[in-house]
Amino acid sequence: MQTSRAKTLKLCLFGDVGVGKTSLTDRFITGMFDRRYIPTYCARHHHKYLDTPDGEIYIQVWDTSGTRRFRSVDSRLLQDFNGAVLLYDVTNLSTFCSIQQYWLQWVQAVAPADLRLVLVGNKVDRSSSRQVKEEVARQLSREHGVDFYETSAKSGQNVEKVFLEAVSLLGTDWDSSGSVEDPKEMPQPIERTNHCSVL
Repeated sequence: MQTSRAKTLKLCLFGDVGVGKTSLTDRFITGMFDRRYIPTYCARHHHKYLDTPDGEIYIQVWDTSGTRRFRSVDSRLLQDFNGAVLLYDVTNLSTFCSIQQYWLQWVQAVAPADLRLVLVGNKVDRSSSRQVKEEVARQLSREHGVDFYETSAKSGQNVEKVFLEAVSLLGTDWDSSGSVEDPKEMPQPIERTNHCSVL
């Protein structure tokens, strides 16, 4: 049962175009995977209710655009968020470089100190096309003190773990009791460039 007394937890997904933010979110929210690529031009605001032993949890998931126009968002957006997922595509080295060059630094610079960060390498089902080694990404996560997972929105591998980790619910017993979604707009961007290291 969905009530106004449910505890609200908010998380946001960041990453470049095409890394699978929408597919990963849809897999968590609906349990489904859509093979079609439909880019997000602003942001989508998804909702999911979870029933836990401690009461009902209302999770808000912001699936953001990865286009250059939306590569930076107003830092105030993160002030009341509980977690953020930083997503790259394991088959596309440049998306991992963007995590190193921009997303990690930006989020850690503007986010509240207690914001939980999860670094995620998506599309591990395409292992024959891998360009980013798991250990390289794991080392980056250790350097920045964030959690790390590899996922597949297609197979569902580790998807629930990522979202529950991001809002500190991993290990909690829960049942899904529904979800909806609404389109929202995000603020404007700035850009940054740097060198990428994968050694």
